[in-house]
Amino acid sequence: MFVHRTWYWAGWSHELKTRPIRRKFLGKQVVLFRDSAGIAHALEALCPHRGADLSQGKVVDDCLQCPFHGMMFNTSGHCVEIPSQPPGERIPGNAKVDVFFVKERDGIVWIWMDQQCKPDHEPPDCAVFSPSTKSHSHKYWTRHQKGDFALTVETALEDSHVPFLHKATFAFPKVRVPPYRFEHHAGGRGFTAQYDRNADWWIDTDLPSSRKLRKHVETIGDNQKAEWFMGGHVRQHFGGDTVAGIFVTPCDETHLWFSIASAAANNTITKKVLNAVGLSGLSLIANKVFDEDEDAIRDLILTDRPGGLERPVFQISDAICSEFRKMYRHYLQLEGREWAVPDADNKGKRQAQI
Repeated sequence: MFVHRTWYWAGWSHELKTRPIRRKFLGKQVVLFRDSAGIAHALEALCPHRGADLSQGKVVDDCLQCPFHGMMFNTSGHCVEIPSQPPGERIPGNAKVDVFFVKERDGIVWIWMDQQCKPDHEPPDCAVFSPSTKSHSHKYWTRHQKGDFALTVETALEDSHVPFLHKATFAFPKVRVPPYRFEHHAGGRGFTAQYDRNADWWIDTDLPSSRKLRKHVETIGDNQKAEWFMGGHVRQHFGGDTVAGIFVTPCDETHLWFSIASAAANNTITKKVLNAVGLSGLSLIANKVFDEDEDAIRDLILTDRPGGLERPVFQISDAICSEFRKMYRHYLQLEGREWAVPDADNKGKRQAQI
């Protein structure tokens, strides 16, 4: 169901310190840790001896030591020591765990979940979200939540739900969403979507509100664009050089990691907003928005249909979702995988129309 030959967010660099951490990605339990040089590594978290959780162990001489019987696994996944037997005794050939490619860049730990195929491209450039980028103020959130991967990505991409689902938080009074124009990224592993100024209609600004607000809504429409990067990364650009990075990494068909990085330019507008609400207020608003999205996706009547409805009604604002699904499906097919949903009677499976 998931593309494996791509980079997914695995964690923030500042999260991964001296202790190992365990996370589930694409159906596999993974332990992340750093060696003595500070380099990040990812191994299968299941010890092949008795099934212990290797993340509960510790790093010793750049090896991961199992907390149950002390077996030592090096960064190549091989057991190099069994404490209960002399050093010269044979170590079983199956005393090993899977190793996953890891790349640390821009304050993000990325993971490549196909152990059989080496990465053939770099993770997306996320320098704007790096703590070292001093031109912006940053805030980070991470949530493990119930939800469908595709539907969560689509919610991060499209705007038509905002005036209804987020009316209690940040929603601007706009309903009409103009058609998009798309530009595919070099290499075909992503796209940029921007409202088409030449469309037959534009953002609704005929509102009983001030001219200043109408102008603000129009300005956002002129400057707003959304980007999708293969894997689970959505990037929303707003007015005032403010960017939101949304990282969606599936755990399995029903749960995912949902992480946000906000990068607000250190300009007058940003300072006014921060002075008005403060960082704690901003966090409260952001978490409320995330709650609204999570609740909506969790409460969908789709308990037995990963990936959503087989043939959903299409509205023009869904073009950005269709573009994502077409691209993701293409790379699924390149890997020999299919995106399938159960039949309505749960007696079989058929390929979803995405």
